Amino acid sequence: MELQFQDKKVYYDKVPSVENVLEKIYLWLGKSYYSHIVADGIEIYEELNQFLEKSISRVQKIEVIGRTEEEYIFDFLVSTNNYLKGAIPEISNLTNGFYSNPNMQTWEQFNNLLEGIQWIDQVFDSISKLESKPINWNSYLEISDIISGEVKNLAKAIEVADYILIADTLQYELLPGFELLQKKINMTIDVKGNVCNAN
Repeated sequence: MELQFQDKKVYYDKVPSVENVLEKIYLWLGKSYYSHIVADGIEIYEELNQFLEKSISRVQKIEVIGRTEEEYIFDFLVSTNNYLKGAIPEISNLTNGFYSNPNMQTWEQFNNLLEGIQWIDQVFDSISKLESKPINWNSYLEISDIISGEVKNLAKAIEVADYILIADTLQYELLPGFELLQKKINMTIDVKGNVCNAN
């Protein structure tokens, strides 16, 4: 098996242990962040340890893809922007569902929205732990606080089964928060060479 990261390569005559491969990968990554691997030409994004446990004996070549902090943040922002592109129109559909008495599909969409918000929260948490931040990071934190506050308002409306309040909160509070977040992300990723600044 061949293991590669950038210009570094190692060849194994026998199937190596998962621990040996992981140790080599993390040594090579240094200050870079693990992104994914390309195993026999196929991009693999699942958890590395899990993939190696089940596939190490079958794989001929593993190429490790790492990212700098700035690239890592950029990837997060692009992924979040892609999520928002799909979520923003769905909020309107969801709002209509709550205005006209929610059914099972409405509640499933609502649950998906809450999972998306939780994922965005995790993205912000991951970025906040890095040395580098997007150039307009404080704006992101303000928007995150607004969205978190609206999620709490949604929880209160759910407790009392006030579907009109849920719909109003989605349409007049959460939707503008998502649109503002998308605008900030677009401003960040459109600024070539200034995606991040070190704090």
